[in-house]
Amino acid sequence: MPSWMLPTFLPRLDGLTWWTRHKKAPAIALNNCSSEAAEITPEDREKDLVETAASGTKEEAAAKPPCWKMVCMWFCGLSTSPTPTLSQEERAALEQRLTSVEEEPLWRNVCNANAIILMTINVFLWAYFG
Repeated sequence: MPSWMLPTFLPRLDGLTWWTRHKKAPAIALNNCSSEAAEITPEDREKDLVETAASGTKEEAAAKPPCWKMVCMWFCGLSTSPTPTLSQEERAALEQRLTSVEEEPLWRNVCNANAIILMTINVFLWAYFG
């Protein structure tokens, strides 16, 4: 079986989706997945983040981003303020809520009605012009 047909394992997907972008998991070399020497431990990653944050000057932290950047971040739904520190329970509850695939019945019905309307229009156009 070709390698591109093999399923992608979940540890290789950490940080690649919107919901796992901040997940602190050990990095795995994608070229050689069996090599454990290439893995970075969470402690090393945390230490690198602390060193990077400490190297920045206080002037950079106090500087306000440009107006265009604030507008773009507002438009995309991102905040410019630092994220608050969460406890383990709060972090687990937030991750569970963000990665959940449950949907409210109202929005499920709205999406189903839109799908039926679009399929009806599509079949009509296909029959009329086809």
